[in-house]
Amino acid sequence: MTRKWMGPAAKAAAVVMGGALVVRAQSLGGRFAAGMGNMARGGGEQAMANRALALLDNSRLRTALNLTDAQVSQLRKIVVGAEESSIKTHADLAVAGIELRELLRQDKPDNAAVMGMVSQIAQLRDALMKRQVEALLAAKGVLTPEQQKMIRQFIARRAMAARMGHGGNSRPPGRD
Repeated sequence: MTRKWMGPAAKAAAVVMGGALVVRAQSLGGRFAAGMGNMARGGGEQAMANRALALLDNSRLRTALNLTDAQVSQLRKIVVGAEESSIKTHADLAVAGIELRELLRQDKPDNAAVMGMVSQIAQLRDALMKRQVEALLAAKGVLTPEQQKMIRQFIARRAMAARMGHGGNSRPPGRD
């Protein structure tokens, strides 16, 4: 069997299956509304979703991973559903962050109101993380074990290349 270049294929799969990394970045980088980074606002997730959707339409991706039309359709639904949910939750988080900021600006903040808002933000982050992991698990459920193995191998090669300073643009062995 001839090895095919996995660049676009693995990138799309990594986008679909890399939701856990996004969730981790959010949990570490989440801030109140003022000064939130792009990832904490959801911009990073939206960019990932856009890349995933574009790559799902890439014929090289389909060929390299042997994706069926049904798999592509299912993955597209998962990505779009996760994107919609994420945008809504991030909007709720931004509003809650603003409300918390304003509560904390008071000379004598109401402890119960502040702590209630903190709990609301924690619940929103929890829900966001759970939905992202659910999307990740759903995407894994669409892919065969062999397709998942190919994706994991690509991600490992890309991580190693990035650590070695090669920018992470990894190709399968023998394709140097």
